[in-house]
Amino acid sequence: MTLFEVNVFTSTWVAGGNIYGLMVLNGHERKVQIKHLYAIDAIRNGVEPSYPPPALP
Repeated sequence: MTLFEVNVFTSTWVAGGNIYGLMVLNGHERKVQIKHLYAIDAIRNGVEPSYPPPALP
């Protein structure tokens, strides 16, 4: 997942389509979201097959 994809995905996922969603998150929330993004990316790549892939927009 590229930085652009992370920004787009995070802003739509976290802030309901607000382009600046990632920018308004505080440091802790941003770190948590980055962890979630990496987890979802790993699931999508088949690294964690025990979890069903989330429904992505």
